[in-house]
Amino acid sequence: MNAPFSLCEQDPSAETLDHAGAGDPLRRLRQRLNRVKGERSIAWLASVAEVHRETMRRYLTGQSPPSALALIQVCANAEISPEWLLLGRGPMRREPCVSQATPSELLSSLAMWIERTGGGRP
Repeated sequence: MNAPFSLCEQDPSAETLDHAGAGDPLRRLRQRLNRVKGERSIAWLASVAEVHRETMRRYLTGQSPPSALALIQVCANAEISPEWLLLGRGPMRREPCVSQATPSELLSSLAMWIERTGGGRP
């Protein structure tokens, strides 16, 4: 029996982007920001991050590191997983979580967790 959502556990088979290789962490962060942007414009990503278009251009070209607030806004406004954006781990998109679940879905997932783990008892 599978619940229609998860409790936001990481999917070990989820696609990641260059999180284990050599190189500069800011370069990998820029790669992931560009992946969020995709075929859309810098202006689109700037509006998602709630920064000026020129600021986003500097982030994407490596002229300046992105601000923490801009990264938070990207995650919140584009439904991007913070762990994926910052570290390259797990799925790019946030999975539906507890805050979006119905009471029935919560109970179903809780029952599955208890069955799987023994309720967290040692």
